[in-house]
Amino acid sequence: MKRLVFIIISIFAFVNCSKEESKNYLTYNLIGEGSLYGNGEENIEEQSLIIKSDQEWNNLLDKINSTNNVSDKFTETEIDFSNYIIIAIFDRIRTTGDYQIEISNIIDGDKFIIVKTQISGPKDVAPFVMTQPFFIAKIPKTDKTIIFE
Repeated sequence: MKRLVFIIISIFAFVNCSKEESKNYLTYNLIGEGSLYGNGEENIEEQSLIIKSDQEWNNLLDKINSTNNVSDKFTETEIDFSNYIIIAIFDRIRTTGDYQIEISNIIDGDKFIIVKTQISGPKDVAPFVMTQPFFIAKIPKTDKTIIFE
């Protein structure tokens, strides 16, 4: 009986490992990352955005740049929305610096795209300054539902 249980568990583990290995990871192009320093004056809530048009992108750029010209450090601001979409992730406003938010990976499934994010905090004593970490990337245009984790 123990042997049968062991065989069943082994088969289950093998099938799950095979599914894990068959995941397709989607690459992205980093547009910009860092922190906003406007103490919330940009009026950007903690959120994950999917931007599919010039109008949405320009509205976000206006908010990002409302206090400081943050987009000057972006790798690009002219996006071809016929081929790409933007994923923008904003953390909550923090009372200290040295927080970062980033995409750890993007899984391209059959029906969904799963964007996994990661937040890291200060490793040492951090400066007392109001910050709002963000991460903005470009991925190929898709009609699949995008889920943030």
